This record gives sequence, structure tokens and C-alpha cells, in this order.
Amino acid sequence: MNILNRKNLLPALLIAVAVTLSYASTIAKPFIWDDLPFILYEEAHRELSNIPSFFTQGQHMLYRPLRSTAYALTYALFEYNSIAYRLIAIAFHIAVSLLFVVVARRLGLSRSVSIIAGLAFGLHPIHADRVANTTASFDLLGLIFGFAAFVTWLNYRNLGGRKRLVASGLLLFLGLLGSEECATIPLLIAGWIWVDDGRFRQSRDRSALLTTFSILAMYLVIRTVVLGQVARVGLDPAHPFAARMFTMTNVVWHQMAKGVFPFSLRPAYYVDINTSPWSLTVLFGSAALIAAAAYLLKQRGSKSLFAFGLAWFFIALAPFSNIIPGDTFMAERYLYSPLAGLILMACAVLERSGLLASEGSSRQTLAKALAATCLFLMAVFTFNRGYIWSDELRLWGDAYQKDDRAALILSNLGNQIKRRSIPKDTCPLFDRSIHFNPDHVESLVGAGECAARRGEHDKAMELFSRSRQLNPNHAGPLEGLAQLYVLRGEMDEADKAARRLLAIEPDSLVAHYVLGYIYFDAGDTKKASAQFSRVIASKNPRRDIVESAMKFLGLIERQVDP
Repeated sequence: MNILNRKNLLPALLIAVAVTLSYASTIAKPFIWDDLPFILYEEAHRELSNIPSFFTQGQHMLYRPLRSTAYALTYALFEYNSIAYRLIAIAFHIAVSLLFVVVARRLGLSRSVSIIAGLAFGLHPIHADRVANTTASFDLLGLIFGFAAFVTWLNYRNLGGRKRLVASGLLLFLGLLGSEECATIPLLIAGWIWVDDGRFRQSRDRSALLTTFSILAMYLVIRTVVLGQVARVGLDPAHPFAARMFTMTNVVWHQMAKGVFPFSLRPAYYVDINTSPWSLTVLFGSAALIAAAAYLLKQRGSKSLFAFGLAWFFIALAPFSNIIPGDTFMAERYLYSPLAGLILMACAVLERSGLLASEGSSRQTLAKALAATCLFLMAVFTFNRGYIWSDELRLWGDAYQKDDRAALILSNLGNQIKRRSIPKDTCPLFDRSIHFNPDHVESLVGAGECAARRGEHDKAMELFSRSRQLNPNHAGPLEGLAQLYVLRGEMDEADKAARRLLAIEPDSLVAHYVLGYIYFDAGDTKKASAQFSRVIASKNPRRDIVESAMKFLGLIERQVDP
């Protein structure tokens, strides 16, 4: 399907307009949550001259230089105009949705069913967690190249041509530089060869597998050299490998259920950790996985698009399987690419039913009406999710109503209430979060701040130190420690903590404020003034710290004036 062809232009415009309208509620959304550290406070993105450094060093424990480049280019054009970022995010999602239409067509679906597949992918409310989240939406640039690499490979497999193979490899490499999820593309290629042919005898297939897996290996080497290890650094696995795998046998089916029945959506989920292989959930989950694997093995050479859709789901979900420990077991944003597999499965069933092929029949009319109704409901649910995402307090308040045990929800709700100076005690939220997840860093930091405000400095020190031990590269524990040392009068230790914090987060508001206070206390008003000025110039919304820095600057000016 050539989107630029006049015949296909109308369906492409239909998808673009439908997706834009479904996310219209997010266009005026301000920067929230991860947008603050990754976009608003990241000084490196403010200079185009920094772009080469994105390819030689990590950002926030990640290696996504293409995404960082996109941030820098967006800032150069629009600075911090949040509407521009939102429109770009929606455009990225539209591009992936259109590429998915091409994928579906190349895999054998009819034109009408392929268009339905693209609309379902573009309008599905599960994607709000990815598209409405501005930071996460810029990862889609990588998936644009990844999906394009898969389409180009399909063209190469059908038509040949060395240039197509080279183009597919280059697109894959660009995709990997934008998002690690593109590491699944070589596996998807292998999966389709298995289902379509199963012999791996064609020279084109062997050349494609060798090329794509070589590029993947090269990327992993580069990533390891830059970050120091292949996976995200700084995460201390809270659960042993066996417990993670037992838990994932259940989580994977919950993820599939969310894709099929997208209700009670939220940015985070509480997950019960399974430590025994004999629990019923582990046994049933494992049995289902074994059955799915056996089914896929039997589909060798079957040309079943339903089987490939199932394989796509599992392959695309693999990076989030916690084989390499992550800090989250279940999240809706993890379903962005896996959902394509579920939609392929549903569309394969629709295609086989022949409902849309019965031209002019009542069955066809009914099928079209049902499809249109489902797509309309998806758009309405997505619009509503976008509205919830447009305000961070609303986002976490809504999530809390649906799940009052997830540590991320509890800690983020507590932080939002605190930042907005709402007269409500947030300490119970942090304490409840620690009850359900004793190793949640943000909750430990929040509880430490509560203890410090109560004057329980020893308890605060214990909580901050414990959170830093869990994640040495997290800024929160060091922020707490730096301020706590100042309260205790231990200026040397406060200075060390602030400088460690700057090594992790060079534009840290707290670090500059603490250093300013240390210099002021030592009588070095010139250096203190420089640090407090950086605090005031920051875009960080911590008004309490900014106002305190302004007071110190006022004192310094009065001391200097004759």
C-alpha cells in the first residue's frame, strides 16, 4: 500500500484526522511527570551543538540519542512551547499507525481490513499512556524507523534488490538509536519467516537475518560501551530472577487482557510478586504460555496471520519481560508495539470470516456498522484518557481511585499534593506506598522528607540512605541528603552530596540552592549569589526553593549596598 498514491490518500487522511481528534484533549497539555526532567530541565537539549554528544554518552541512564536529537531540534524551533511538542507527539503516532496499515497490507490483509487495523491501532485508548505522555511519545520516532525497516524488509523479501536490504538495515539502526524496542524487529522478521515459510532456506531470508542481527549486535556493543552495560544502569533488582519470572507468567496475560479490554486504565499497576512456582496463578500462567509456544511451533509454514499476530505480541513484549531487571512489571506504555500483534490477530479473524467481502449484503453492512461503532468508542475513550492526562494531579488522583496499592501512584499523588501546596498531609500516602513496596525509591524519599519535617533526622537519614543504596543514580535521595545535612549543620557532607547530585543532574535546583546556602553561610557572597541566581533562572516549579533563593539574594544585595 503506497500511502502517497491518490487511491490511498483518503484513508491516510482519515486515519490522521481521526487520531488527531481523539488526542485533541492533550494538545494544550502542559509538561508533566517525566517531561520535567527529560525535557523541561534538561539543559543539554537547548544547544544544537550538543547533538554529537548524545551519541557518545547516555542521558538519564538511557541511550536514545535519536530521541535526544529530536528534543534538541524541537527546542531550537519552538523552545518550550508545549503545544508544539504535543502536535509532534501526535504526528509520530499517526506515522506509526500509517506504517502499520502498510505492514498489514504486506502481510496479506485486504485493503479495507488493513485500514481498519490502522484505525484500531491509532485510536486504541491503551496508547494514551504513550502518546499523551510527551516524553514517551518521542520514543515513537524510533518505532517509526523500526516499522519502516520491517516494511522495507517485506518489500525486499517479495521483490529482492540489495538496496532494499541495505535500506532496511539502515532504518533498523536508526530505530535502535531512538528506542530499544526496535531490538525486536529482527525477531519479528524471523517470526514471519517461520510462519510463512518455516525453512529459512531462501538466500534472501538468510541475508536479512544475518544483516539485521549483525546490526542489533553492533548496536548492543555501542550501547554497552557508552553506558557501561547493556541494560539500563542504576537499577538494583528488588526481586530475584525466579520471582520475576514467576510473576511475569501472570503479568503477560494481564497485559493481553488490557489490550483486548482497555478498561480501568492508569499509568501504573500494583502487581503481586509470586515467589513460588506452585501458586495457582503461576501454574495457570505457565501452562498458558507453554500452550501458546506449542501452538506457534506447530504453525511453521502455515502462513497464519493469526499465529504471527500472537508471535508479534510476545516478541514485542519481550523487552519488558524483566529477564533483565527493570523497575516496573506492568505498564500500559509497554503495550504500544505488542498491541499491533493483537490487532493482527483480530483482523485475521475478521478477514477469514468474509464479512467485509460480501459486497452489498446485510452481513457486510452489519460488520461495517460494528467496526465503526468500536472505532468510535475507542476514540471517545482515548479522548477521555487524554483529558485525564492533561493535568498531573487529575492523572494520579484518577489512578488512585482505580488502584490504591501501586507505589508509583501513591508517591506521585503525594508529590503532586505537596508541590501544589494543598493543605493535606501526604505522609500517609508515602507510608502506604512503602507498605506495599518497601524498595520504591520515590516513596522512601517522600517518607524521608516527612521525617525531616517532623525533626526525625535519624529516621530521615536512614530512609534517604536506603533509597540511595537501591538506586545510586537517582537524584531524589541525594536531594534529601543534601538538605538534611544542612539542617544538621554538617556543611561538608552537604557540599559532597550536592556535588554528587550535580554529577547526576547538572541543572538540579536543590543542588544549586544547597551550594548557595553553604557559600552564604561561609561568607562567600559572590559564589552564593551565582548559585541562587541559577535557582531563580530555573524552570523548576519548586516555588518554595525559588522564593527562598530570592530572599537570600535580597540579603546579599543589602550587604553589598553601601
